[in-house]
Amino acid sequence: MALNDGGFISDLTNAFNQDSWDICANLFATAVKSYLDTGSIMTTVIATVVPPVGPSYVIASQGNGIVITIPPAGLYASFAAAFLGDNWSTASTSIANAINTYVISCTATISSYTAPLVGSGTGPIVATGLAGLISGTINAFNQDSWSTFATVMTTSVKTFITTCTITTADLGVVPPASWTGVGTGTIS
Repeated sequence: MALNDGGFISDLTNAFNQDSWDICANLFATAVKSYLDTGSIMTTVIATVVPPVGPSYVIASQGNGIVITIPPAGLYASFAAAFLGDNWSTASTSIANAINTYVISCTATISSYTAPLVGSGTGPIVATGLAGLISGTINAFNQDSWSTFATVMTTSVKTFITTCTITTADLGVVPPASWTGVGTGTIS
């Protein structure tokens, strides 16, 4: 599964065509959560396998997983507060910061690996593209229609999400604790 750009564009267009900024903020927050929910995570895992007999050895594997999102109540509150002002540049910066805070509050979970590893892993999402997200959000709010805004905003948010890094702590489950590893990867 990959980030669903078309769904996000549609959700954003719907949110910004509402009659109330409060409803817009709620739908916008829900759209960001839903968009992140559509992403998939791929990591490269370097694992140390500890067999029942014989020496330990290192193996590389690919981990696949998802983003575990949190409820978007804080995101909604931040968006609603940003919409109370009369300056889109200031609102854009607040919105970008809220998206950043939301994304890094979520967790990466790895549930499958390439053979022979069987296990699971979790880790934080680290964002490095806040400046680009702020710039992209300001650009989005300078568009002449909400549908154009939605397309530009989707590009900005997607670029931000896909440049985040994931580092997971991975552990074998069959047999229990048969391997440990560290995975690094991204969201797509």
